[in-house]
Amino acid sequence: MKNRVSQRLSYLQGVKRFLSSNVMVVMVNAYVHSIIDYGLDIWGVQPFDQIDQIQGKINRFLISFFLAGLVKKSKLSYTKFKKSINIYSLLEKCNFLCVSERISFVILKNTFKSFKQKLLLFSKRTEQHNVPQLVVPSFKSQIFKQSIEYKRCNRWNSLPNHWEMSKIGFDRYKELVKEWIIAKRSNVYLYL
Repeated sequence: MKNRVSQRLSYLQGVKRFLSSNVMVVMVNAYVHSIIDYGLDIWGVQPFDQIDQIQGKINRFLISFFLAGLVKKSKLSYTKFKKSINIYSLLEKCNFLCVSERISFVILKNTFKSFKQKLLLFSKRTEQHNVPQLVVPSFKSQIFKQSIEYKRCNRWNSLPNHWEMSKIGFDRYKELVKEWIIAKRSNVYLYL
């Protein structure tokens, strides 16, 4: 995945001077995010440092596109320069989710489909709530905590309780989840 993302970003790096910001957003979505999104719920079990490397490549491209003049004028090295900016402002400008946020979005989107098809196991005490709580399997290994099943339960159970899942349509749910994920952002690069 890292190699494929690097190849696509190096192509975009070569043509970036010919792109407006709107076209660049479309190109990144078409060339880079399409690769990341394909099978994300399968390969998204990778450790955070692996996922962070992929996001770091995208961040570097965004910085070189939007802040090229500042990077050249700055006497700081790239690694020190990138720590001084808020990458979330660039992601927000492009309407992008970072890779870890994309993983959460895909997991929650697929969980909602399973919810509508009544394929999930909920806690008996919360079945009548707006957002019934999923039963989290009791494995405690680090490998299980990286699994999609654990991430699914963890993220679903942390959704706001005032959402009425039985009355929300799929498109509205996706909007709410995206807004919720973006609201959890901070100035520090965090994983959800």
